[in-house]
Amino acid sequence: REKNKYFENQKKEAQKLLEEAGYSDYKNSNQVNLKLRLYKEQNCKCAYSGVTIDLHKLIKDPLAYEIDHILPRSVTQDNSLNNKVLVLKEVNQAKGNRTPFAYFQSGDVKPQYPINNYNLYKESVLGNVNYKKNAKKRGNLLFEEDITKFDMLKQFTNRNLVDTSYAARSLMSTLKNYFSSNNINTSVLTIRGKQTDLFRNRAKSLWYQEHRNKDESLNPFNKDRDIYYHHAVDALIIAGLSNQKTLNYLWNMKKDDENIFVYNKKTGEISAIDPTEDSKLIKFLKDIGNLSSDDFRYSWKIDTKINRKFSDRTIYSTRVIDNETYVINKHSNIYEMKSDYLKEWLTNPEKYEKLFIYHHDRKSFNKIVQAYEQYKHETYPLRKYMEEHGKIKKGPKGPEITSLRYRWKRQGMHIDISNKYNSKNKVILLEISSYRTDIYRNKNGLYKFVTIRYADFFKDSQGYYIDKELYKSKLQDKKIDKNYEFMFSLHRNEILSLKEKDKEKRYYRFTATNNDEKNVCEVKSIDRKDEKRQVFITIGQKTLLIEKFAVSPAGRISKIEKETLQLVR
Repeated sequence: REKNKYFENQKKEAQKLLEEAGYSDYKNSNQVNLKLRLYKEQNCKCAYSGVTIDLHKLIKDPLAYEIDHILPRSVTQDNSLNNKVLVLKEVNQAKGNRTPFAYFQSGDVKPQYPINNYNLYKESVLGNVNYKKNAKKRGNLLFEEDITKFDMLKQFTNRNLVDTSYAARSLMSTLKNYFSSNNINTSVLTIRGKQTDLFRNRAKSLWYQEHRNKDESLNPFNKDRDIYYHHAVDALIIAGLSNQKTLNYLWNMKKDDENIFVYNKKTGEISAIDPTEDSKLIKFLKDIGNLSSDDFRYSWKIDTKINRKFSDRTIYSTRVIDNETYVINKHSNIYEMKSDYLKEWLTNPEKYEKLFIYHHDRKSFNKIVQAYEQYKHETYPLRKYMEEHGKIKKGPKGPEITSLRYRWKRQGMHIDISNKYNSKNKVILLEISSYRTDIYRNKNGLYKFVTIRYADFFKDSQGYYIDKELYKSKLQDKKIDKNYEFMFSLHRNEILSLKEKDKEKRYYRFTATNNDEKNVCEVKSIDRKDEKRQVFITIGQKTLLIEKFAVSPAGRISKIEKETLQLVR
């Protein structure tokens, strides 16, 4: 409550600053509002340099000052006000993705700044009365640990879990206010993951008692994160807590290495859980335990958004190896590769056999391995080698070795830009994904498809569309003539079934076209994580039947007989 009051006062003071500066009618953005709050909190000075901030420039020029994450957001995932300060643009660029402590230790601080070393910076933080009211922000500003260390990363992960709990409570408060304002008689509460885990373990034990002759792996209360229905089981467990007696059980549950028990908060008396005391709870758990995998429904968000970037903009070369075209990638700086990563690439045959240097310059490859072995106890083995011996060279007078090229993956969807380069190998941009795949069938039951890519779309006053002449050329390229009939379009996460010759019908979640020329699409399982990173289906002579299904948000499924072609004009 005190913290909310503090932040509310900050907002009011920001508005007051606008009025005092003669901008009472100025329609400021949320970003300006945030900058004003930080401006006031920092006593009108840049947090790192101590340079006075020009209020009028702050309000009128959005590029004059920047908001910096004190501790890099990429590490902490912390986007809260407690991790933000207002700074000069040039100071923010100099600090980069570092902590304030690392920035001041780097030697990149300009000597003409009022604050030009860590001691002066620390004095300014400790001397700011506004930070005395906010221990978390003060702690972020004076954080002196190395954020790249594993232990630190683990601590930030734990901190984020606490923040998630806070977010859940905030959402609960919002929902309570909504139900109260609309006179809806509904109770809202938050349940911690630890509590549902305790309840799940109790339910698991009850299932074993009821099904002693069954394989333990069939227990629906086992939490396998690769099988998606565990989310539904968690939801059912939470739903079951609406029973007040069950809720009391849960609140008083504790767990040691072997047992789950109930204790009396007032007396501290411990007793074993007696499930017979709550018949509704037992019936509820048994009902969940009797569910089969077929009782669970799955609903995936279908992606039909058009205005996405259509490639990753990185230029790749390719190589044909054993009649397959592969995309070539590289480790751009071997001296910045960590020990564990180097070990994987230099000692694992599945990895180092993908390296070009291993096949074409074995002596240089062995030099890199020897350098790694010499300094593998270091965080960055090859960096340490470079500091003491210089960069590794191809022979005594050969060029320095900085990067390692390797065979990355089979060429999938791409944009061919070879005509812009003088190269004997194909040069490509990788497409992020196709937008949709249009399925056609002829009178003989033969299936073909057309791939629609994000780059195929045009936009006018009516919105996005595909030029009908372009679409016609795509049909011609795939030899889809008037004997073929359009059946339906498949977007990412739509459900389809596939029946192939001599195989059972299978259900999939559609991903995208993988190789248009070879009629290969990528799919995923509906209810679980696939063992392979990519699963492919080929649509061709062996395809007997393809069906598409509509799925409601609640997971109810119905077959789509036929669709009308969309967005082509």
